[in-house]
Amino acid sequence: MSTKNYSKIWDKSSSEKKYDDKLASNTLLDSNKILETDNKAEIKFYSDDSKKSFLEKEDQFTNFLNKNQVEDFKFRMLEFLTKPNSLYNSTSHWHKVDKNKRLKHLFSLKLSAEDITKHLDDVHKVHIVDNFGTMTAYRIYLYKNIEKNEYLIFLIDPLHLAIPSEETLNDKVYINNRSNTICISDII
Repeated sequence: MSTKNYSKIWDKSSSEKKYDDKLASNTLLDSNKILETDNKAEIKFYSDDSKKSFLEKEDQFTNFLNKNQVEDFKFRMLEFLTKPNSLYNSTSHWHKVDKNKRLKHLFSLKLSAEDITKHLDDVHKVHIVDNFGTMTAYRIYLYKNIEKNEYLIFLIDPLHLAIPSEETLNDKVYINNRSNTICISDII
């Protein structure tokens, strides 16, 4: 078969049509899609309370640390939490968040009712990636206040419990860390 005939067959392949259909669809962005950020917007904390750890037994969430986790937390997170704009220069991945009832409840513990109503659709999670490009358990939740052109960090999740993965659940991360006592604000 000549190259010319082969290219005609390839041009009309069904796989190409499938890709065209997917590109033409108007589906929403999945939560696992990496987003591009507006790196002109300042990143700062929603409030001083955003730096404080809390335990939510009903939702099996904690962001308190134990003494064995502090050094790794400092190594991976301290730069981002003391200089939040450094998130732009990192290899972190920004994602939209699919909100469920549990997540909305966790967010309500850190955000005002007005801000949840106004900015819930603008919430992002930032996956912290290590120097080898491997995803870590560390997450930062923030939203973009478009009117003020700023991102506001409101939740720090060092144990990957806000949106737990199957691995997090299987490893019983909450059960193994619910008695942790070291507050993030004591480290920052």
